[in-house]
This record gives sequence, structure tokens and C-alpha cells, in this order.
Amino acid sequence: MLTVDDDPGRPADTSEANGAVAAFLRNYRKREPDAAWSLLGGFAARAPDRWKPALHMEVTTGLLKRGFFDDSGALASQLWEKLRRRRDFNAVLIADQAASRLIDIGIGRADSEGLRRIIIENEGRPWHGALEGKLLRANQAAWLLAHTGAQNIACGPRALNSILDFQRADYVPVRLDRFSGDYIATGLPMTELHSMAGKLGWQAQLVRRT
Repeated sequence: MLTVDDDPGRPADTSEANGAVAAFLRNYRKREPDAAWSLLGGFAARAPDRWKPALHMEVTTGLLKRGFFDDSGALASQLWEKLRRRRDFNAVLIADQAASRLIDIGIGRADSEGLRRIIIENEGRPWHGALEGKLLRANQAAWLLAHTGAQNIACGPRALNSILDFQRADYVPVRLDRFSGDYIATGLPMTELHSMAGKLGWQAQLVRRT
């Protein structure tokens, strides 16, 4: 469990306070998940300040698992705002966890604005490798959510690249976050793809998913 000091020059917590946290954690880990959860919120509220961020991050996990997405996101957002500008190691790690939680909730809710905000706020932060994949997912999801249905289907650009390759034209590898302006402006309708396949002698069939 990570500790975060609001005042690094403040004296360390007493051995009694740290002992109380250690005793709680031992008891917490031995209990069944629901029984442990019933104890966590109350203890997190009265724990020594330097333990609270990590304990509250654990609370957000419990809230998410139980379907309280608003409450989980609100608490993760509070932690993120409190810690995202910090540069001490433990604070950065917990801020990374909070950002990761907000990305998960943002993707689940198709919240493109929230995802873009998290991406921007992470620029220049010394985040660690575990968050890199989440930020890439957030970037891709925000791009897809910002475009129309005809534009955000990856099979269109992939098919167009295959046609270019067949014609020995320049081939551009597909990256969801780096489509050229042509893809973004027009997309490739499935009817056009079907027509092109016929002209090239490919076997293709339109399937509607409901």
C-alpha cells in the first residue's frame, strides 16, 4: 500500500498509527470480498492522511465492481485532481491508477470529452509504462467517438489500402489514430466497397449486423 505525503517535511506518522493501518490491512485481506468491502470505506475516512489516497483508490475499485460507476468515477476524479501535478513516485503511481480508472469509465460511457481531457492532462506528466496502453486506447476511442458511423469503421480504410496494394499504389499501414484527411473527410461506404470488389473480381457480400 503506497503512502503519499501532502507535506514531505512533516514528521512521520506514529508507530501506533502505522500499526493500526497494518492491522487493518491484514484483517482486510483475510476476509471475504463483501465483508472486507463493508469495512474499507469507514477506515479510509479515518486513516492517517498519507494512507488515504491509496485506500480511496481501493474504494474506487470496490465501487466499480459493484456497479456504482458515478461514485467510482467521482472519487477517482478527486484523486486525479489532487495528485496529477505531483512528481513524487508514490503520488505519480496513484495518479496513474486514477487516470486509468477514469479512462475505463470514459470508454464504457462513450465520453469522448472526458477521454480527451485525460489525454491532454497527461501530456508532460512522468507517467509510467502501465498507463501507456490505456492512453493509446483512450486516444483511439476518442477518435472513433468523434467521427460518424461511416467514418469510424476500420474495415473501410483497410479495404482501401488493400485496393491500393492490389493496384501497386502506395500502401499506408492503418493506424486508427493517424488516418489521413481523405479517410476522415469521406470514409468508405460499404456499398462503394462492394462495387469496387465487383470491378476487381473479388468475392464480397454485404452483411447487415443488427
